Amino acid sequence: MRYDTHVHVWDPATRDHAWLEAEDESLRRRFDLDDYAGDATPGADDRVVLVQVLADFDETVETLALAQDNVLVGGVVGWVDLEAPDVEERLVQLLESPGGDRLVGLRHLVQSEPDRAWLMRPTVRRGLRAVAEAGLSYDLLVRPPQLRAAIDVVGMLPDLQFVLDHAA
Repeated sequence: MRYDTHVHVWDPATRDHAWLEAEDESLRRRFDLDDYAGDATPGADDRVVLVQVLADFDETVETLALAQDNVLVGGVVGWVDLEAPDVEERLVQLLESPGGDRLVGLRHLVQSEPDRAWLMRPTVRRGLRAVAEAGLSYDLLVRPPQLRAAIDVVGMLPDLQFVLDHAA
């Protein structure tokens, strides 16, 4: 079995994708699994991991529901507010939602955070511990100025599996 471990789907008509304004016009349209299947021609044993696009809990719920009935989707990397006081309950909600068994990890667009040490905040580290306790991985999406904090937080949380997105 082969996995494409980083696939995005989006629909600008459903959610505000402000980041698309800075992108090529050809990207400012709906992209779904049919587009992927048409372009990549996956084999019967191939799977994808859908990765969140927005910092939006509802987008993750919808992506999990999409994954539930699609054999092509082997996993979902979603989003939850790591600093939320009820982060543990939100993780349970995702895992118990339709398609929740496909949730394999979470990520936050740390690269967009102005605070270089965002990952080192006690509230964020608490959220990351909850991710580990839920048996999920965490995708690091950082820029070079944030690498020191990323390295430090990885060292502080040995029970959490980290994935480095876009080679930082």
